[in-house]
Amino acid sequence: MKKLLTILLVVVLAVACVGLVACAPNGIEGTYKFYSVEYNGTTYVVGTSEAIQMGFTTNSIFLEVRKDGTATITNTVIDESYTGTWVLEGNSFIMTYDGDSQTFTVSGNTIIINGDGEVVTLKKA
Repeated sequence: MKKLLTILLVVVLAVACVGLVACAPNGIEGTYKFYSVEYNGTTYVVGTSEAIQMGFTTNSIFLEVRKDGTATITNTVIDESYTGTWVLEGNSFIMTYDGDSQTFTVSGNTIIINGDGEVVTLKKA
């Protein structure tokens, strides 16, 4: 009887662990802040004299990724903010807002945005 209870306990714990893993967030949720921009062959990194001269701070562009499947990207440089939904497919973060989808690349704790001749890197805060 004791052996049967032990086996049942192991099975129950295994099922609980599988359930926890299946329901666990994928870890992408959080706030990503501006780290750098590459433009016309020059990379401006927050905190360097060049970036300070250009007026770039960690709050220049930021992305809030929420567990409920929504996200907001804000660009304070041009005073724009968009809220929409997101999905993660492999290393592609796909955000849809205003009927349009944008695909960003996820690499570790960074999100990379390619577009309009520049590459913007956001780092998880």
